[in-house]
Amino acid sequence: MVNYNIITKASLILAFIFQFCNAQDNPRNDFSNFEGFKKVGYHLSGVLYKKADIDKKYGDYKLINYPIVSGRIGFDYAFNHQKNWSFRTGLYLDLIPFYNVEFEFKPEDLDFIDWDLEGSLHWNKKQTNKFVFTIPFLIEGKLQMGKKIFFSAMGGLDFTILNSGQFDFVVSYGNNLNEGREVFAMYGETSGFFIYPSLRLGPGLYFVTKKALYQLQLTYKKSLVPYFKGEYQFGNLDVSEPTRGDYKLSGDFIGLGLTMFLKKKKKNQ
Repeated sequence: MVNYNIITKASLILAFIFQFCNAQDNPRNDFSNFEGFKKVGYHLSGVLYKKADIDKKYGDYKLINYPIVSGRIGFDYAFNHQKNWSFRTGLYLDLIPFYNVEFEFKPEDLDFIDWDLEGSLHWNKKQTNKFVFTIPFLIEGKLQMGKKIFFSAMGGLDFTILNSGQFDFVVSYGNNLNEGREVFAMYGETSGFFIYPSLRLGPGLYFVTKKALYQLQLTYKKSLVPYFKGEYQFGNLDVSEPTRGDYKLSGDFIGLGLTMFLKKKKKNQ
């Protein structure tokens, strides 16, 4: 379900940013340098996705999970780039994660195995291999800090296109290739939406050079709808009772990105 409290807070923050933009209409701010650069900027960023939420229902086994490093690439398109406030959209290709988990089996729970288990009890598994498109709609306010340096504050919404799907991760042990006992399983499914909205906020700095305009930006993204929900279970163990819990990957992340707007070519006279 959509978190309407977050939507309300997002609306208030966006209203504040818009007010900030208008408030900076100061003759000391000179954005004429922006006019010489293209409206399309090439974007690349590294992101760190928040670790999934684990809610254990019962059992002794512990599933440990970690944040997941990923990235996005794409382009931005800036409207009114040469003014103190502007509108930004674009298109990104995001690499979204499934899981980054760690766990370890007790030797006595795998007594049915007749081969040496040394080095086979500990598991640390990560998977990030689903590419999705994201379209941003952002408002940006700028403030001049120096002759060639500008501060920016940006906020708005990202809309991620995520088709219905699922992932699974299974661990089985056996004494030969044809027989195996499943002792761990985890799965996740998309939340049933086609478009996943997210709140996006972040400060940044512009650096004006002769050949390009660079924007370095810190980004925080808060998903309004979680990407994946599912379950995990340890079972079929010789001694320990089964362990079971819920798994939820929100899609929240923090990122550090760089956007480059190239210099416009001069028209021949």
